[in-house]
Amino acid sequence: MKKTVLLLGAIALLSSPAFSQRDTSIGLRLPTQKGSWMLGSNLVVGELAFGSISSDYEMEGVYNVSLDPRAGYFVKDNLMVGGMLNVNFNGNSFGAKDYFNRHHTQSIGLGVFARKYFGKAAEKDGSMRRTRFFVEAGAGYNKGWASYYIDANTKEHATFSTGSFHLMPGVNYFFNKNIALEGGIHMSHTGGSSNVIGNANRVGINLGLQIFMGKR
Repeated sequence: MKKTVLLLGAIALLSSPAFSQRDTSIGLRLPTQKGSWMLGSNLVVGELAFGSISSDYEMEGVYNVSLDPRAGYFVKDNLMVGGMLNVNFNGNSFGAKDYFNRHHTQSIGLGVFARKYFGKAAEKDGSMRRTRFFVEAGAGYNKGWASYYIDANTKEHATFSTGSFHLMPGVNYFFNKNIALEGGIHMSHTGGSSNVIGNANRVGINLGLQIFMGKR
């Protein structure tokens, strides 16, 4: 009788919703299960271009590079919320026969984000699904410093602040239960101090490495 009770209890446990989220092939929780953490950093490269834009200009260069260390917590299965540190470098330069302009900015700030994963977390045999698609949305606030030339010989300095929103569809490829490669299309809108930096819409390529941690 005692063995029968234990057997029925084991069957109930295996069929419960909580256990259905587990990866039975490795005996650990799946990366995107409620209660798990994600730590990592993404590198966003956008508006990177060099070349001649017309016969009037000799050269133009534009760059925009961002780094965003982040931490997220899964409040539900496949739904994560978190915070991040935003570090950004951007600027441009161009010259003509009788005109020259160049500016560079650096900024740092804080942001929040939410991310939703789609599709099943496990294969039919219970093993972890390696490829997971997601959509992320977030907002941030940055404080920055700029240097720019108003003519070929006069350089000015200024400070500025910006608010931003971003949307990023992307994909994770899980090498194992803890480490995933990340790629996505990072679309953002930034509004800043009108005397230094105005409104800007940007599209960039997002590359990163994420670490997922969960309880047994």
